[in-house]
This record gives sequence, structure tokens and C-alpha cells, in this order.
Amino acid sequence: MAINELESLGLDPENLRGQGYDNGANMKGKNIGVQNLILEKYPRAFFVPCSNHSLNLVVNEAAAASGATVSFFSLVEEIYKFLSGSSNRWDIMKSHITTASTLAPKNLCTTRWSSRIAAMKPLRLNLGKIIAALDEIENSTAFKDKVRYEAGAIIDKIDYPFVCAVCMWYDVLSHVNIASKALQSIDSDLQAAVLCLGSTKFFLEEYRSTGPEKVFSEATEICESMEIEVVFTNSRKRVAVGREINSEESFQNDFIDVVLNVAINAVEERFVALEKHNSTFSFLYKFDDFDQNRRNGNLLKSCKQLQVTLSKGEECDIDVDELISEMTVVAELVKHRHLVRVIDILNGIKSSGMENLVPNAVIAYRIFLTSPVSVATAERTFSKLKITKNYLRNSMSQDRLNGLATISIEHEIADSIQYEDIIDEFAASKARKVSFY
Repeated sequence: MAINELESLGLDPENLRGQGYDNGANMKGKNIGVQNLILEKYPRAFFVPCSNHSLNLVVNEAAAASGATVSFFSLVEEIYKFLSGSSNRWDIMKSHITTASTLAPKNLCTTRWSSRIAAMKPLRLNLGKIIAALDEIENSTAFKDKVRYEAGAIIDKIDYPFVCAVCMWYDVLSHVNIASKALQSIDSDLQAAVLCLGSTKFFLEEYRSTGPEKVFSEATEICESMEIEVVFTNSRKRVAVGREINSEESFQNDFIDVVLNVAINAVEERFVALEKHNSTFSFLYKFDDFDQNRRNGNLLKSCKQLQVTLSKGEECDIDVDELISEMTVVAELVKHRHLVRVIDILNGIKSSGMENLVPNAVIAYRIFLTSPVSVATAERTFSKLKITKNYLRNSMSQDRLNGLATISIEHEIADSIQYEDIIDEFAASKARKVSFY
């Protein structure tokens, strides 16, 4: 189906040099997934997993790591639903939070993991004001007894372990949110993605050892300011005969470590393919030990590995011997101009007029830069369908829907088009009157 669609658009599938999808099993499957079926027929269309969808799945897996994490996010959702359940309750909340538009409780979304950081920020920065709003509702005679009871029940659930969980999730999601925004940048490439994801993995591993102490310290300070008792519900937990651990250690083992371990394992599992693919192209931008790699044969080995990746039968996009000589020229350019990013190296080759001198290197750089690091930006275009095909256009044909969606997505190009000329051309082609002069 995908190949047929490409051919209908006049695109030759033989020119495929990469394919990227979300991390669903039907797309990325090694045996019967779409990427494998295409790869069997077009071996140069190597698969690059979407880094943004990987982050999405990492966070979702960590959020469902245990019953404690599921219970925590259920309470976060309960707070939002209760306060937004009526305009009167929401007005009381806004009277306590002056910046309600940005720091009011937010709803959790199952398909947009970024909603979790949006929901966590108000709880981390305005938890005291949210509790004050709930307390006012509980003590107000303007509300029914059921509503007042629900407000009091939510307040009782906001205890020291809940505050600890808020502090931990806020730190983790804040870092992941920054990494996700960097990966969604229009300038992001495979080099930047690997560095960004590597820093995320390092942060999670570092936070696993240093984070608990920071969490307990911040949670204690917050609870003391709001007069919440700094104590865990279960003061002691027996784990083995003759050995007991305190509640703080139990919370760290059963909640913090579980979440971080699941997140770290998910990162390692989902980014293996991305790191492996990057290793094939890494010699294109790592020039620190270029002379040594050239002498000991590592450069030749890397070029041959790239040749295998870009080969189909006897056809190959590059010539190994020529590429080695060309990389020597590129190395001098990089050293002279102090270039670091791959896009800067390619632009440096073009600005120096060296494109015809290093054609194999240019091909390698272009393929590297066009590797589909993320498909999240492309998937956002699906939201245009809801705008285009509403209840007034419910009977719209598929061709018309595709045309209108394309105009909406490429609105910058559409704005530059002179519609008068198109209208005149359309009117002339549809004119039924015959001119006899």
C-alpha cells in the first residue's frame, strides 16, 4: 500500500534511503512489520525509529510501572476533574491562583505524554494554593454535602508520599520535556538526537543515585510550609526474617527506583537501533582522531560498513576508495573552519565550491541529514483533518480532502500563490461559450 502510494505520486521506491514510523509493533516489527517488508525489497531503505515516540513510550511505561504510580496519577486526574467539575469550584481555584492560565491544574491525556508535565507543574509550584481552594470548598455552605465531602477526601489523600512523588515526577518530566522539544526542532538530525537521548539516559542514571535525597528534602520543605505531617502511612515494612527497612527506604525502593529503572531500561531498549544506525555514519562528523583512524584502518572499516548499508546487489551509492580520499579533504576543511555539526560541514563544502571534488562525501552527508529522526512533526498534520473535514463537509470526497489538507498544511506556500491567475485559468478551461472572433 505504501509503495503503491509512492508510485502514484511519481516517486521511485528504489530511491528510498530511510524510513521512519512510530514504535508500534505493526510498523517497526522485525518480522512482519512495515519497515521489514519494505527493507526486504529495498535494502537501502534502512529503518530509523522515531525518537519522539520512543520518549512517549518511555514515559508511559514508567507511569504504569506499579500500582503506586497508577494510583498517583489517578489522584492527579481526580484533583483536576473535581476543580473543573463546575464553574463555581473553578472560580474559587482561580481566586487562589492568580496565574490560573498557566499554573492551574491540568488534565492528563493518554495520547500526549507532554500533558503529564503540564499537569505536574501546578502541583509542584502551587500545591499550597490548590489545597487552600479545596479547603474553602470543603468549608463553604454554598456547596452540597457530597461536594464538600469530596473536597475533604482529596485533601486527606495529599500526604507526604504524594508530595514526594510530585517532586520526583516534576524533575524527571521537566528534563524529558526539554529533550523532546530539542528532538522536535526543525534543525534536529541524527547526531543531535543521539546526543540528546544520551544525555537523557545519563540524567536518569544520575538521578537514580542522587535524586531520592533531593526529593525527600524538597518534599519535607513543602509539607512543613503547608503543615502536612512529614510521615509515611506505613511506618515499617517487614521484608525478610530478622530485617526491616524504614518507610523512607521502602518508598524509594517501591516507587522512585521502580519508575527510574523502568525508564532507563526502556531508553536502552528503544534507542539501540538509533545508536546502531548512528555508529554507521559517526565517522562523518567525528574528526578528533581522524589521522589515527586512517592509519590503523578504522576509517576504511567505517567506509566499508557504510557501503554495505547503501548497497543493493552490485549497486552502491558510494565508492569506498574515493570516499576515503574525499574524507581526508573534508577533515582539512573541518579543522580549518572549526566545524562541528553535520549540517555546517555540508554547508561548508557547498560554500567552498567543493561539491564536485567530494561527491561521495556529499551523498553520505545528505543521506545522514535526511534520516527520519522523528515523524512527530509530520503526524501533527493529522490534526488538520479535524479542521478541514467538519460536520459541514461530512460528504467530502477523499481527493478533495487530500487537496484541502495539503493547502492547510503547506499554508506558507499557499499564501504566496496568486489566486487571480488560477481563477482565470480555471474559468477559461470551464468556459462553455465559443468565441468566433
